[in-house]
Formats: sequence, C-alpha cells, structure tokens
Amino acid sequence: MEVLATASTFATLTGFAMQLYGNCKYYIEAAKDDCPNDLKLIMIEAASLKATLETVQYILEVTPDKGAKERLLKQIGSPANECKNCLEGLMKLVPSPMQKGSDGKMSTRDKAKLIINAVGWAASGKKGQCDALLKALRAQKATLNLGLTTELSRDARQMAADIQDVKAQLNQAQQAELYRWLQKINPSTNHNMAGLLFEQETGQWLTRSPDWKSWLAGGGRSRILWVHGIPGAGKTVLTYHMVEQIRARTRGDKSQGLAYYYCYHQRNTDETVPFLTWILSQLCRACNYIPATLNDIYDSGCEPTWRELLDCLQAVLARFSTVYVVVDAIDETSERGNLVKVLTELGSNDRFAKLQLAVTSREYQDIESAFKGRSASVSMSNEGVMEDIRRYVALALQSSKYHSWPQDLKKNVAAVLPMKARGMFRYAACQLEILGDCTSVAEVTKELNNLPASLDETYERILLKIDARHRSDAVRALAIIMGSHDHTGPILDRTLVSAVASWKSSLGGGSLLTIDMLKRFCICLVKVRPDKTVDLAHYTVREFLQSGRVTKNKALSDFALNEKKVDEIYCTTVLGTAASFSGTPNVQKMAEDANGDPVDFSLYALRRTRSAMFWSRDTLVSNREIKKTLLFLLNPYNPPFRGLQVLGSDGHFDMSHEIMFEWLAQFNPRADTQEKLAAHLTMIVGFEDANLVKEFLQSHCKSDREKAALFGTPMQVVFPVDFEKYRKTGAYDKGTSKVTVLDFYNKGRELGYDTTGELKMLKSAFAPYLSSSAPAPAAATPSKSSNSSHHHSSAPTPGSSSKTSSSSHAPTTSSSSSNSRSDPKRQSTSASSSAPKKPANTSTNTTTGGRDSRARNHGSSSGTGGHSSKRYADRVLK
Repeated sequence: MEVLATASTFATLTGFAMQLYGNCKYYIEAAKDDCPNDLKLIMIEAASLKATLETVQYILEVTPDKGAKERLLKQIGSPANECKNCLEGLMKLVPSPMQKGSDGKMSTRDKAKLIINAVGWAASGKKGQCDALLKALRAQKATLNLGLTTELSRDARQMAADIQDVKAQLNQAQQAELYRWLQKINPSTNHNMAGLLFEQETGQWLTRSPDWKSWLAGGGRSRILWVHGIPGAGKTVLTYHMVEQIRARTRGDKSQGLAYYYCYHQRNTDETVPFLTWILSQLCRACNYIPATLNDIYDSGCEPTWRELLDCLQAVLARFSTVYVVVDAIDETSERGNLVKVLTELGSNDRFAKLQLAVTSREYQDIESAFKGRSASVSMSNEGVMEDIRRYVALALQSSKYHSWPQDLKKNVAAVLPMKARGMFRYAACQLEILGDCTSVAEVTKELNNLPASLDETYERILLKIDARHRSDAVRALAIIMGSHDHTGPILDRTLVSAVASWKSSLGGGSLLTIDMLKRFCICLVKVRPDKTVDLAHYTVREFLQSGRVTKNKALSDFALNEKKVDEIYCTTVLGTAASFSGTPNVQKMAEDANGDPVDFSLYALRRTRSAMFWSRDTLVSNREIKKTLLFLLNPYNPPFRGLQVLGSDGHFDMSHEIMFEWLAQFNPRADTQEKLAAHLTMIVGFEDANLVKEFLQSHCKSDREKAALFGTPMQVVFPVDFEKYRKTGAYDKGTSKVTVLDFYNKGRELGYDTTGELKMLKSAFAPYLSSSAPAPAAATPSKSSNSSHHHSSAPTPGSSSKTSSSSHAPTTSSSSSNSRSDPKRQSTSASSSAPKKPANTSTNTTTGGRDSRARNHGSSSGTGGHSSKRYADRVLK
C-alpha cells in the first residue's frame, strides 16, 4: 500500500533525529574512551538524517505549487516512514540518559553505571541490533535522498524545458515547415479508404471484449493490445473502427491524445522513422507544443534516428495524461525488426507509461515472440468476425447492383458466402463482385455451388476470366500500378490510362481506353481511391501475382509479375514515352499529382526516366530494348534531352545538382559530328556503368586509337557556376569552356559537384585512352543518327545533327520477362538533408554502379512523401 507523507511527518522525524543525536553525544562525552564506536556511528547517521529532513521541510515550505508539493510528499513518503521505524528502534538501544544533579553534573555513581553499560554493549547483543538498524537507516536515507533529487531534478528539467520552449518558439510558417518535414508518410489516405469500407455495427465483437475495455481504461495487465488474423480478415477496417472509437471517447479532452499509423506493403521500406515522425506530428499539433530537442534536429538539417525520435516522443507525452496510438499491418513493413523493437519499447518501457498501444498484424512468429508476455493478444479467428462478414454480405446485397435478384437468391448467397469465407472479408468481397457480374440466376447458382476453396484460388479464377483481347492491357496496368508504387507512389487514374494506351500508339488512331474499362478488365484486382489514384485492391493481390502458383501455371504465365518483370514493363513504358518527346516543358503551368509528378503522361515519363537513370540502373542495362532506348535518351543532341534536363532539375535548390552534374552542362549547339559523339560519350560516362561505356566505344570506334581520340576530343561546354551559388541562383558561366571527357568531370569536381564516381571509373577502366596526348585519327563517323535542334533560353544548346548507330531513332519498346530483379528503389530526401553520393562502378566485370542499393521512402498521399516540381528540393530524384 502506498504511504503518503505529510509535512508534519518530517517535523516529527526531525525531532526524533535530534533526540537520538543528543543521547549519543551525552553517552560519548560521559564514557570518553570507553564508549563503543557504534554510538559514534549512530550519532553521525542521526546528524546526517536531521540535515536531510530539515532540507525537505524547507523545500515544502517554499513550494507554492500544491501539485508539486503533493508529488514530492508522495515520492518520499515510504522511505520517510521506514526512517521513522529505524529511529524508534535505535532510541530503544540508546535511551535518554539519567537525570543530572542540580549543578548539572552527573554523579560519580551514575557515570560508573553508564560506563559499565557502554563497556557491556557487545555482550548485551545490542551491537547486532544496532548494525541491522543502521544498515536499514542508511538504505532508507539513500532512497529518501534519491526521491528528493529525482523530483527536484524533474522540476529543474521542466523549468529548463520551459525555458528552451520559450527560446524555440516558432511562428506559424516555421511550425508548418517543421510539420511538413515530420510527415515522411501521411497515412490519412489509408485511414479514409478503410472508412469507406467500414460497415456500421461491425467490429463490435472487439469493442465489447474485456481485453479492449481493459486496454482502453488503461488498467490492464499490458499497455499493448495485439490484434492478429489471417490475410484478408479485415484488420485494416478494424483498425479504422478502433481509431474512431477512441476518437469518440477522447473528443473534447485535451489531456488525452490519439495518433494512428497504417503500414503499407507498397512502400517497401522500413517504416520505423516515418511512423514515429507521423505520430509526433499529430501529437505536437494536438498539444501545440514542439520539444526543443525536435526543433534542434530540424535545424541541424539532418534526418532523425528512431532513438532521437523516441526521446522527442517522451517529451511530448509529458503534455498528456494518456495517449492512444493505433498501428495497422506492421507485418507489411519491409525489414520490420526495428519497428517491432520500437513498438515493444513503447509498450513496455516505463518512460512511455502514458502511452496505450494497439497493433494489428498477421500471425508471424517474430511478432508473436516480441509481444509475448507484453501484450493482450486478440485473435480474429472468432465468431464475432464471422458475424461481421454476414452483416457485410447482407448489406452489400442491398445495393443497386443486386436489385434485380430474386429475394430467395439473395438469401441463399447471404447464407453460403460467409460460411465459405472462413473469416476472410477479402474473399467475400471478391465473390460478391464476381457474382454481381453474372447475367442469370442459373449462372449465380452455378458459381455459388462451385466457390473456390481459398483466396489464391479466387485470384486464379479471376485471371482466367480476363478476356484474351484485354489480357495485355490488364498485365500492363497491373505492372504499372506496382511499378509506380515502387518508384514514386500511387499513380493517377488518367495517367495510368495514358501509360497503358501508350504502347499501342504505333498502331495509329486515338485510344478509347478509360479507367472504367481497365477496372472491368482486371475485375476486382484494382481499386480507384477517392483522390483518383489507382492501387491494387489488396496486399494479397501482389503476393499472388508474384507467387510460384502463377509462375507454374502456363495459362497464367503472362501474369507472373515478379519484381524484375514489373520493373521492366514500367521502365519500358516510361522510357519509350520519354523517347518520343521533344520540346521544353513549361513546369510553371504543369499540373501535378499528390506525389508531385506531372499528370500529363509524357511529362510524367520524363520525370520517371530521370529517376530510373539514378535508381533502376540494373534494369536499364539488363534488357536490350530498354538499353537501346537509354542510349538514345543519353544523347544530348536528341529531341527528348532538353525535357529530361528540365524535368530532372527544375528548381535551383535541388541537392541532387551536386551529384547529377552532367545533366546541368550545356553542350555546343554547333558541334561537328566528332564533338557530338564526345558529348554523347560524356553523358554515358555519367551513368557510371563501365560496360555500357565499352559497348558504346565498340560500336563507334574501330581501334583503340579511335577510342583515345574520342576521349581526347575537345568540346565547347557552358558550365553552371559553383555548386553553392548554383543551388541558390541557377546561374551559369558567361563563357564556354573547351574540355575533353576527363576535363569535363574534373571541372565538375573543381566547381564543388560530386563527380568522384565518374573520375574513378575513367581513371581505372579507361586509363589507356586518357594517357595518350599525341594526335590521333578521328573516331569513325556513325552510320545512323537522328538529332533535332533545340535551344536553351540562356546558354548554348544542342542543335545540329549527328549520326550514331545507338541513337538512330526513338526505339520501339517492348517488355521482357525475367526471373531476377535489381530492386528499383528510391530515396526521398528533404532539401536540408545531405544528398546521397553517386555510387561508382569501376569494375570491368560488373554491369552497374551501386545506385540500386538504397531504401524506399514512399508516401501514400501528399506531404513530404511527395514533392513539388516548382520546388524540387523536397527530394533527390526519387
């Protein structure tokens, strides 16, 4: 039972300590050398305790805050009571001395008796009792001091924090910037989508359960509520229901906070930091408080670590009495070890005692092991979920899609479908959509009598139902939906339609394809969100398309969309469209989607092509047709080049300028064939792939001397000013510079750009061609080329024609299937962050550099997960 001290408690204890000190002093003075050392030790401890108690009394007297005074008394109540017990025990061992005579002196007889008692201290057994009581008193006094120090330190820290908060006061615009910086991923779109799928009266099995009620009240055996279930069980919709239940409970109570987060497989990244930054942004907004430590991290220009964010979260929690955090689908995050570790920390460490954590996931061993003994475990395999599916099916059958159905048919479906679903909402949703497309009672009855046994079998039947005429459109749509997620985020419906239709452009005629057609082609595999972005209908769709079940089935082989094939189809489509572009995009009037990408697909393709050139290098060089298109696009005298320059660096604050120097240079528009070929070689070197450079040289030069000549060909180039000035002003040198390929990248380094990778590759893989300074014959004139004239507004631009076999025309594009993948990921970085360095590849035996080794950080909606074309600083080429 908790002991609560009062101010009078310490006054009493001080009196006891003073009395004990006086008793010991009297005995010591009387016995002199014959006095045992134990009495001296008791006197010392009594004096020490007295000083501590007097300090406590004084602090209580000068503390005006009643709450602070009560906290202090509560903190030190128990040790104070134990000190009292020890003092009373010691006073029995050292009672008050006998009365002195009228002259104030002790009689000889009394003094002799006192000395006899003192000398017999050990024999009387008092020493053992004394040792035990002194030991206990010291321990309790230490606890008392610790409690006092802890509470006063807390007050001091609070005072310091308050001072820091005053110093860190931010105006509204600064706060908005900081909040945008925190929102690496904005999961509110996921929450809103789940809300659209929620049916009233469902989910009550959870909110009526003892585990939920106990967790919500905060009095349960654990602060973690772990809800787990099979794929398709409806965990995300249940998460929405939990959040809204908590929101209703805490509405109007500023002392209670709420934040949620939805993990999402398409982001394909470790979501630990995005999770923490998002909930911090929500809680900081709720209490209108930004910890000084968080502001310091923001001002440093560095990205925070999850450990730093935990410290910030601890500071924010002090502003609430209780904070509820709900996290959905933690099994979907990539490399979930850190996230699970952080969640366990939040749910079990006392410094987060105010936080109540609810988590949903599949039933995976690592998650179960982490939460075992620390959570209240709730399984979704229960009758309550079955009842929810019955309600969901019954409500769906009332929609207009099924108005023409006879009542007995509806009753039959309502009875059979929930039973077959076995706890999977996703299964029920698919069957309802398939049954809704049936044109007769007999057809519905046949389907109902032959329902698939599993979700995988459901997807298999759906793919087999897709009409052969539309199969290629469906495959491309599914691949582009997945590819866009891997590279940037959800793609707009109209952009997707243009992307799927683009491969048919060579057939002539205008496209009649619409998003509704694509939805019909793909049956229930895709969905269009309220913000008009398109996504796979469920996580399990991608899992199935990339599973061995599809690969092994010849009838479904077109849909075997492993990650390499997805990337190939995506890159083939994007690069092929970019290759047909000419002109200069007007970024000021360019419509953008939530990710900051152009809505117009031709401009989207330019932006994504530049991104792929940085992040998806393995894919671009491993497929022959894509590589052919890549070489065409890297020629600064071909029509798409200006568009690629503008859509890759359309702002003057972009940190990527430091590492993408070659795209900033402006080549000579009046160059002859040899100079144009050297400029083309210069751009290919910037790709940092030694094998690609060698292939280019082999196709254009007949001998090593010609190769050396090409490397030594002077080019007239206008360079940007040094990096620090360029990123602020976008200015260029006023004159031109005459440089070779090696000079070009040395110049970049001198100007403060990062050309380390290019220089290293040149000096290692192509040193023999760089060392020769003697005149050499010109490289062979290529036999084929197509170059158009374009003009920069403020500097020389590509203009005349040259002919290269690799750049003869915008290549026709096609997809190819492969079983390996280069993992095309992007890394999104704010302008204040350090830009990633271009990984170089100088090996003559490898295909690409290291730019494919990176982490994704995709937003599912607007926020800093996206960017603006007008302020391209919000990311590094994605």
